[in-house]
Parts: sequence; structure tokens; C-alpha cells
Amino acid sequence: MEEKEIVEVEAILLSGEKKFNYPKLGEVIVKFPTIKEDIKIKQRYSEVYDRLLRETSLPTSRNLRKILEEKGHWTEDEETKLRTLQELYLSKTVTIEQIKLKKRKTDEDKSNLTLLEKERLDIYQDFLELSVQKGMLFNNTIEQKAEEEAVNYKLYLCCFHSDGKMIWEDYEDLVNSYAIPDFDRLLGDCIEFWRGADIPLSESYHPLITGNSDIE
Repeated sequence: MEEKEIVEVEAILLSGEKKFNYPKLGEVIVKFPTIKEDIKIKQRYSEVYDRLLRETSLPTSRNLRKILEEKGHWTEDEETKLRTLQELYLSKTVTIEQIKLKKRKTDEDKSNLTLLEKERLDIYQDFLELSVQKGMLFNNTIEQKAEEEAVNYKLYLCCFHSDGKMIWEDYEDLVNSYAIPDFDRLLGDCIEFWRGADIPLSESYHPLITGNSDIE
């Protein structure tokens, strides 16, 4: 991580916010949720989960996983491989950053850095392929739909104009913004910001992006 990036990260941690700019939405300031807001987001998840459990035929992740495992579509072997790839990626990232932080790099360091970055990219490609496969299989579950609603509600509570006003006056206003080309980009930027991880393991919209990588 370069010195400029370190300064930026420290500034974000101190202020608890980050600015983004979009063609249609303009400047958007994204903040971390307060404790009260975090409680509201969790309540939103629970409300949607309970409603879907009562009113729809959508399966829970646990029930769907049993069905998929019985049919051989997603087994414990795939789950273990996915976790292993994620751990390998993070391990490579730590090693790469340790080398980058060295003020004086030897020729061996530079050679190792090139090799490690290639290995990390290969791991990421394998991880992405497998995680997308899992995301497609587990997309239509009660947990996933409730999680999507919770993430959007978090977006509604934590995005502001430069003057401090909320981007959306109410939640319905946010829902009407789904068609705006900037929306998906803003959603991805916010998720990455909230996760606080400068790694491309949260680029697709599946359980990993909100921390629920282990579906039971």
C-alpha cells in the first residue's frame, strides 16, 4: 500500500465517511451506520425474513443446501474449496503488502512480488468462478432476499449529499432509483467501503458481499 493510500485510509477511519462522485447522482458521501441505525438495519432483515417465511414458498438456505447437496449441485467439497481459496487469497495479499511496505526492495523481493501477484490473480479467478456458481444456486432463498433488503435499507440510511441531506427522502425514493445507471456502481462502492477491505472479493452481488459467506 502506497503512502498516499495509507493517508486516505487513515482519514476515512477518522471521519467514518468517504466521498464518491457519479454522473447522475453527483457527489455522494457514504458513512458507517450508527449503533441505532445498525439496529434498524438488523430489524429490517428480521422483518423481511419473517414475512417471507410466512408468505412465500421460497426455501431457507439450510433447506436449499440439503436439496442441492443431495443432487450433487453444491457439496461440502465445493464449500471447503471456496473457503480455502478465500484464505489463500487473503494470505497472498498480506504477503504482498508486507513486501510493498519495505522501503528498500531487493531484486528477489521484486521477483517474488511479481510471482505472488500472478498467483493471487489466478486464485481470485478460481474463487470468482466458484463463488458466482454458488451465488446463482443460492440466489432465491429467504436469507438472500432479506439480506438484499437490509443492504438497500443501509444504503438509504447512510448516503448523503455534501450539505448533509439524505440522498433519498424516503425508502420508496431509493427503490425508484434502481433504474439509474449509477445505482449499481454506488451499491458496489458502498459495500466495499463498509466491508473495509481493499480486495476484489466483494464485486459480485451474492452472500459474500455482506459477510455471509458460509450459508447453512
